[in-house]
Amino acid sequence: MDALAVSNHLSVHPEANVVVSGLSSFSKPAKHWQSRTKTYRELRGFLSSGSGGTFLAWRPLQPNHAIERVRIVVRFQGELTSKFIRKLAADGEELRVTLGFTSKNLREGHKIDVSPAGVSLGNRGAELLGWDWQKLSPANSPLETFLVEKQHLVYETAEYTRWGNFISRFEEVALPTLEALIAVVDVAAVSLEYVDRFFFDGAPTEASPSGVLTGFLGVLPDNAENGQDLWHLHRGWFEAIAGEQLLINQNFDAQDGALISGEPVRSLQMLTKTELRPASSEFDYSTLRPHLDSMHDRSNALFRNVLTEEMQGRVGLTGGLDAGKK
Repeated sequence: MDALAVSNHLSVHPEANVVVSGLSSFSKPAKHWQSRTKTYRELRGFLSSGSGGTFLAWRPLQPNHAIERVRIVVRFQGELTSKFIRKLAADGEELRVTLGFTSKNLREGHKIDVSPAGVSLGNRGAELLGWDWQKLSPANSPLETFLVEKQHLVYETAEYTRWGNFISRFEEVALPTLEALIAVVDVAAVSLEYVDRFFFDGAPTEASPSGVLTGFLGVLPDNAENGQDLWHLHRGWFEAIAGEQLLINQNFDAQDGALISGEPVRSLQMLTKTELRPASSEFDYSTLRPHLDSMHDRSNALFRNVLTEEMQGRVGLTGGLDAGKK
């Protein structure tokens, strides 16, 4: 399972009470979003009636940032054995309870044999594929997840505040397990992934992405550019970072959903991913840590550079790398 596949069953942000196509429902009370929507729409009408001001119909997920969730994914060159995965789960049990993870799940599956005679389950019982810890909201939505499977380790949070807080929590939760893993298996790649979301306060078919993004005019067809149709863009390239190879991915998805009231809503989800691919197998966390800082700074710059100047201000990115996601 790759990192993007993992994201489909990990946490989603609980702050917006809206159902988005392809995602789980969020958990904040409908009254919050309904009252906020009414306020924004009344304000937009006031400004358009001669106040002389301007109003952004798009708004970030949070009052001062758009971050829905952040995750670090460490991918291994080989596979962990079920026996070792089970030992890691047992060794970490006391830490899990201490750190406030209230849910623990073992992930099991059966080996499938494919032969000229047909397809059958292996002759052994269920195999342990991995485990996860989760911290849940009162509505049972995952707020924080730590996962270990045969080929990767994932830490994800929907409660991001600042980079320093995030990386400290990652080390508190994941570092004991990560160091045990690095001792027995080589690291193939490490990715830092930010998922941001913006909501459009108006008719979905009027949700022109030009209210959020810059530099995309002429790239999208007219019906996507003016908001009539849904759209998706993906781009990626390689860069060098301290002598290592860094893969950059950016995904942009216009998505339709509905408020709990049933009112349709358009949102724009943006994935900013930096993936380090170390050249040497002699790779430990002391080597990785400064790279993560650099990947964070690069993510900030990538995100800021696609936003309009007005939206940069809304998410606190007008002050350089020390603002916004920092």
